[in-house]
Amino acid sequence: MSTNRDREKLVADLVQEHFDLEADLEQIIWLKKGPANEIRLLEVNRNTAATGMVEVFGFAPSADVPYPLRIAEITPEEWERVQNGEIPLPGNWSLEEAEIYAREHVFA
Repeated sequence: MSTNRDREKLVADLVQEHFDLEADLEQIIWLKKGPANEIRLLEVNRNTAATGMVEVFGFAPSADVPYPLRIAEITPEEWERVQNGEIPLPGNWSLEEAEIYAREHVFA
């Protein structure tokens, strides 16, 4: 998988899979700006523990996802605070060019 279209399809499939697995996920934000060989997802989950920060978990490339995958899970309140600039994203993460997937649109 090397084209943007392949990457976008892979992200759409990941989003669908994560919504299927996590009933409390409200939104998934794909942070497109960054290395082309990495996928970054910010997951808004109403049932996750609030930490007041964005803590990222990394997963190595695999047969199913041939890119490094970085996922951070935050509460809806923390998502509001991220958007307001009260909680910073990790150093090289940006909401610029982000694509937001809302559960109600994915399952519409």
